[in-house]
Amino acid sequence: MNDKVEALSQIFPMMVAEDLAQLADLAKLHSYPPDTILCQEGQVENTFYAIVSGQVEVSKQLDEATEQVINRPGPGSFVGEIALVQEGPRTATVRTVEPTTVLEIEREDFIRMLHSSAPMAVRVMLQITPRLRDIDLTTIAHLRQQNAELTQAYEDLKQRCQALEAK
Repeated sequence: MNDKVEALSQIFPMMVAEDLAQLADLAKLHSYPPDTILCQEGQVENTFYAIVSGQVEVSKQLDEATEQVINRPGPGSFVGEIALVQEGPRTATVRTVEPTTVLEIEREDFIRMLHSSAPMAVRVMLQITPRLRDIDLTTIAHLRQQNAELTQAYEDLKQRCQALEAK
């Protein structure tokens, strides 16, 4: 129990001891070997993962053939936070890259606990909200990069067409 509280205190540093203990009661400790998929993009899943040890890889499917790694969180980080605040498909795939131990919290248990403590709900949302914003900013940056590459490819193609027409 103390190990769970310690791990959660690194993830939610603003949370008071009583709230951490309550959250630790809900958390289940699991260890996974490398190359285990914890979350699959597009699947509806309801689990939040707090990384105790090891490392995971967060990736997005850009098209049928291209998958891009967007983050490699390790101990003291968390993944699957969107599952806590909304029901819907996963926005990314999370895979272990080495032996990894996580605390897993199910959405239903988490929501029930937040209903019992409004101050805890606020502290958790203050911790999760910046991550959601970071995800948006990362996605926007990627889209801008793709747009610039497409614009350059279009310009190159246009110049080649003009050169062929001039011949």
